Formats: sequence, C-alpha cells, structure tokens
Amino acid sequence: MKHSLKIPQKKTKCLVSYLEKPLKLIINDIKIKNFIGINNIHCEIPVKSNEETVKLIEIMDNLAYKTLLENPEWAINNQVIDNVYNYSYSSDLSSINLLFNDKTHCYMDGNNKELEDIIEMLRDNKKLREINISMEINFLGLFIYDNAIINKWIIKIINIEEIGDDLNDWDREEIEEDWGTELILYEENILNKIELYKQSLNNAKKLLEDIKNEENYNNWEKKILKLKNYILKI
Repeated sequence: MKHSLKIPQKKTKCLVSYLEKPLKLIINDIKIKNFIGINNIHCEIPVKSNEETVKLIEIMDNLAYKTLLENPEWAINNQVIDNVYNYSYSSDLSSINLLFNDKTHCYMDGNNKELEDIIEMLRDNKKLREINISMEINFLGLFIYDNAIINKWIIKIINIEEIGDDLNDWDREEIEEDWGTELILYEENILNKIELYKQSLNNAKKLLEDIKNEENYNNWEKKILKLKNYILKI
C-alpha cells in the first residue's frame, strides 16, 4: 500500500502531518532499553524477526523526508530540512522511541492488564528477562517543531507472555547475553570502586604524613579526625 501525508495541522507547540490512511505494524520480541520521560519508551527491534516491520518504518521515514523536501513551506521559520529532520528508526542501533497513553491496551498471557501494572513491569530489568513482549504500533504523525522534525509512533497494544521453565536455545542465548551485559556493568562498578578506594588510601597516607609533621595541636586534632573519617568511611 502506498502512503501519503496530509497538509500539516497546527497544534499548540508544533505542526502535525497525518497519513491519508492509518498504518498499524506489529513488532515481535521487542526489547525495552529505557524510559524517556513519562510516556516514551526507547526500544530495540530484533531485525530478523521483524524484517517487514522495519522495512515499513524506514519507508515512512524516507517518505516524510521526501515530502518535506517537496513541500518546503511545511517547515517552520524556513528550517533547513537536513539540519532538523530526524529518522524515527536508527538502523545502526536497530532502535526506536515509542509513545504510550491511557488508550494503550495491555495483555499478559491473554488476560487484560492495567497499563500502570504493565509499565511498572517494563521498568523492572529483572522482570524483563522473564517475559517476551510484542506490540502493535500506529503511525501517529509527522511532527514539525521549531528545532526538530520526526515521525512519531504510538503503542496501541502491549502483549506480554511469561517465559516458561522449558526455555529453548534461543531463549537461553538471550538470557545468557543479558546476564553477560550485567556482568560487564558489575565489573565496571567494582573497578570504579577500587579506583575510589585507592585514591582514598593515598589521601589517607598523605594526611598521616601531614599529621606527623603538624606542630599546631588544634590542626593536628582536626587532621586526626579527618583521617579517622577516611578510614571509617571504608
């Protein structure tokens, strides 16, 4: 189906161009990376299981860019399109930002769930390892701001399935990869703490030398207290 964008409508903070016909897409096995603000989720789309969806998102990004070039009057304050246009899908990271609102429907293992409960689950990194997530998204529109232009997508349906105990090889690989990432972060945290302790130890040693050479009793007492705090803080 060939898509086309309508003349933008003026909103409070921007202009919005809508599609002539609605566009709904399904994303399978989507990965939640982090939340941006209160209603924006930064996600990773596994390309192999979503080739057609990714292709259509890229088509929409290219359509928006081409339409803007063909209709320069859509730009605000004579914007240079190349300077302000952002692709909604990043092919380098296979990522996209998706919006949700109170009309987003949520299901878990086939049962209706409250949006608040699902969002709380999606914010829990440990819980994310125990579930598979698919979404139905809608093209929301081409949003034209003073300093940025981008296609926006909104989540129509969030569908979650818990991973059973009988994990297949693909599930195991994903979980092992996630824990590998956690281990790298844990190692970085430990190394940072080691560097912090080393610096603290060096400071304490220098302070002890100052104490040995201090002739003023009041200063000596203050430095003793400071050294005590260095040691007890560990």
